[in-house]
Amino acid sequence: MKLSRWQRGLALAFFAVSVVLPVAAAVRRLSEWLRPPLPIFSRVPEFSLLGQDGKPVAAASLRGRPWVANFIFTRCRGVCPALTEQMRRFKERCPGARRARVLSVSVDPAHDTPEVLRAYAEQRGAADENWSFVTGDRATVYELVTKGFRLAVQEVGGSPDEPIVHSEKFVLVDGDLQIRGYYSGLDSQSLDRLCGDLRRLARD
Repeated sequence: MKLSRWQRGLALAFFAVSVVLPVAAAVRRLSEWLRPPLPIFSRVPEFSLLGQDGKPVAAASLRGRPWVANFIFTRCRGVCPALTEQMRRFKERCPGARRARVLSVSVDPAHDTPEVLRAYAEQRGAADENWSFVTGDRATVYELVTKGFRLAVQEVGGSPDEPIVHSEKFVLVDGDLQIRGYYSGLDSQSLDRLCGDLRRLARD
């Protein structure tokens, strides 16, 4: 019996849904399983900072599931608004990021009080129960950034728009507080890789 064009199209669509898509998904999962494990760069030390709600955010509260950290300050008119926007978009388009905790650490703690950070989060569309903007005393914050996350931050050599020089990296941390990856917060391909790595850690 000769099939009509509509019937042939329906048959091809059925074949794609029932055979091709499951096989493609299986191949993708297999390729992820066969990839070598993510490296372990170092371990984030115990810390306790203040979130935008004024409540403590401690390392202990982040244990048990992967999370992502980045570094901003509210007076920054350079890279920080772009980093916050990139994180917001990342949380929207990466399924694993919607459930994961995000920690945006202010590198300008003298200015960025919890109240200032709360206003900043609201203005940037970042008011999310899983997204904490944190601050603390300068010594604690700078030691956490440089010795804990092993990234640079300095208050010299900047520009009027960005007087504090800091990293634009997003950092992936596992449930044991081990750093598993560094990603450019301004590069979409790098953030796609972060999304995949976050999914891998959540599955482990």
